[in-house]
Amino acid sequence: MLVVDADEAACWALLDSGDWAAANARFAAVLAREPDSLGAAQGLVATLRKQRDFDAAARVLDAALRRHPDALGLLAERVWCALDQKRDAEASTRLDEIIATGRADEGHYLWKVELLRRERRFEEAEAMISLARARLPGATRLNTESAWLSFHRRDHEEALRRFEEVLKSRPG
Repeated sequence: MLVVDADEAACWALLDSGDWAAANARFAAVLAREPDSLGAAQGLVATLRKQRDFDAAARVLDAALRRHPDALGLLAERVWCALDQKRDAEASTRLDEIIATGRADEGHYLWKVELLRRERRFEEAEAMISLARARLPGATRLNTESAWLSFHRRDHEEALRRFEEVLKSRPG
């Protein structure tokens, strides 16, 4: 579980404001003081990634994953680092690793489906949606992604049917 103390909260606020250099310095200071801080490690990787210092991000990420090998936030940062470097195949493999943990959330599945869709691997994308629905029965954004998948397959009638189902399932 990601526990954020007041100092880490200030770091995240700097990151959210776009002051990546200041966030980087603050996260690094917290991590130097508390080497097991999952939040500081994840935040430092995010700031380094935003600054496009992927080598430094990889070093911090590797060290953090040695301490927290099952931390979904760190595993997701590996996906972000790959995506930000236009390494979709690596990002896809990293998402497979997250999904294999059995703790993936809807966003992880949506990322994977999007990557498969971009590669026009439609059958695999449909299978991933089915897997996600089985594991996350209340996940509604998968229905929208399923409709988009039909659209990109150029099966417009099916896409329309799926989009209409999404609209009917939403209140108001």
